[in-house]
Amino acid sequence: MKFICIGKNYSEHVKEMGWKDDHDIVLFMKPETAWCKSNEVPYPTFTKDLQYETELIIQVKQTLKNASVEKALESIDKISVGIDFTARDIQVQLKKKGMAWEISKSFDNSAVVGEWRTFDKNKTYRFHLERNGIVVQQGSSNQMMVSFAELLSKASEYFTILPDDIVFTGTPANVGSVYKNDVLSGYLENEKLFEIKII
Repeated sequence: MKFICIGKNYSEHVKEMGWKDDHDIVLFMKPETAWCKSNEVPYPTFTKDLQYETELIIQVKQTLKNASVEKALESIDKISVGIDFTARDIQVQLKKKGMAWEISKSFDNSAVVGEWRTFDKNKTYRFHLERNGIVVQQGSSNQMMVSFAELLSKASEYFTILPDDIVFTGTPANVGSVYKNDVLSGYLENEKLFEIKII
């Protein structure tokens, strides 16, 4: 499996990162080894600024390649909330050099996946992240500049999307740093779907 990740999909996050608001999403991937399968996340030794990016995540029930928007929408099977961890200091250095982001995004344990729920194509999904019991980031699917189906269709032009792949759909504003002993809890609506501790 692989993680297909979307950047620049929430206008307020685009602004806070200082990017051009051109409605042109960024596509990148994380390997299976990025999947954090424990409720304890080691703070990487190579960064001094580990940041959370809370996102809605989806899975499809059929293989997608050059899929239409309509087919992509009908293929979505499950939804949850996750974290795309980013070594922000490393990413900033790479961006200044015009280099790829992989080592700041795709390192071990950089992808947190919450419990799955059945996807409802007619529903607007709200989600939020709590850090030590305080809400630090929140968003809604209706704030996305590119919809679930549109981003799947676009991604499938470049990558074959398989049913076990996990798609991170972008983060809203208010990403932030984490520290050792922080407890992070992710919610879809008001249901907690994951809780992890930074160690």
